[in-house]
Amino acid sequence: FEEQYCHCGRTMRPPPVPCGAPLPECDEPCARPHACNHPVTHNCHGEERCPPCTALVERMCYGKHELQNFILMRHL
Repeated sequence: FEEQYCHCGRTMRPPPVPCGAPLPECDEPCARPHACNHPVTHNCHGEERCPPCTALVERMCYGKHELQNFILMRHL
């Protein structure tokens, strides 16, 4: 029997681990490399891709007459 660890390795499920069991839930922040420099707002996870970044960014509006805040929602 072997332990099962979350993606970051900080949370462990002791044996016996049922076949096909999902990775244990982890309350630690996601430690994967991210494409943006925004603070990480999601926990460690077993999914292949991180959820989209939800940080507010400032950009000029389409007409280029005012700055607006919006969420990029890019996958990291």
